Amino acid sequence: MEALKKILTYIEEHADVRHVENTIVLQKQVNSFLPVDRICMCVHLPDHTFPPYAMEETHEDMAKMMYNELIACIPRVKLKDDAIPTIRANYGVGTLASLFGAKSSIVNGNMPWVTPLSKEEIKRVVDRGVPDLDSGFGARLVQTYAFYNEVLKDYPACRKILKLYHPDLQGPFDTAHLIYGSDIYPDLYDEPELIHALLSVVTETYIRLFQRIYPYLSNDQEGSCYHWDMLYPGNTVIRNDSAVNLSCAMYQEFAQQYDKKIIDALGGASMHFCGRADHWIFDMAENGNLKGLNFGYMENLIFGQEYLDFLFDKVTAAKLPIVHYILTRNEFDAMDFSRYHTGISFCCAVKSEEDAKRLLELCKEKIK
Repeated sequence: MEALKKILTYIEEHADVRHVENTIVLQKQVNSFLPVDRICMCVHLPDHTFPPYAMEETHEDMAKMMYNELIACIPRVKLKDDAIPTIRANYGVGTLASLFGAKSSIVNGNMPWVTPLSKEEIKRVVDRGVPDLDSGFGARLVQTYAFYNEVLKDYPACRKILKLYHPDLQGPFDTAHLIYGSDIYPDLYDEPELIHALLSVVTETYIRLFQRIYPYLSNDQEGSCYHWDMLYPGNTVIRNDSAVNLSCAMYQEFAQQYDKKIIDALGGASMHFCGRADHWIFDMAENGNLKGLNFGYMENLIFGQEYLDFLFDKVTAAKLPIVHYILTRNEFDAMDFSRYHTGISFCCAVKSEEDAKRLLELCKEKIK
């Protein structure tokens, strides 16, 4: 607990509450396609002021998990960019899958990965329906968020600027993939009824678990949620990393309808996936109550302005803001921001605090 108190004291002493409040206003303006006076930019610059604990330790100790989450908030406090300090209960991609008996393992200090269930175990999962919400990481999630909230009571500035966001619940198809393993792809053809049944129970479990932890989160009252240092439209962020491997027709059959159930049940959502998903992104944009989009960054794919030119008119027409769009420093310098100054927020990695300050100044200049 001493290390946790030390990092919280540092943030408490350096917190700029007014700046974070203004940042939230800016992000809401961007997500609403309103005029802004600068490009909204999250600056990525790792900070080494506080050494992290090993991943294994954070899964055993909530104080160490909170400490590691707070390390990522230090650049927000130092740089005063257009991002928001956020923390979560971070038990990995298998958080939701754990409720169905899928085990997570930490290998070489990396984020946990999941061991799939056997076909017979999956059939039993389907037969049982929604599992006990205290199973797997379920009870631990509630305990962790309750612990975070209790700790922050002694740090009034931290309580104002640090936003608790929902854990990594993936999405229906992603979680089904974790439970099923890579065999899920051929079995879309060979066992479609079983996969639909699994997706149905996963979807309902996502909704119920989210509703259970929602009271512990830092919820914006205007239909947005804090997530990954940003404000995302909708109350949750659904991940579709595994679904990028599907054809458009398979996406419509095995992912879209289940995403929509969550989106409608929870009052809107944003969606993340790593990749471009050129073949079904516009079908996804037709999901009712879908509020925003986020793309991961894959170095072997072309993003930058080329990808924005491909999709921006259609997503703008649908009033779907793009949140946390990643640019390299060279892409930022080459970008024509005349079109891309609202309805989209950016992230860019830099090598020094000096370059971070210059980047943020350019975010004001390039919009003029």
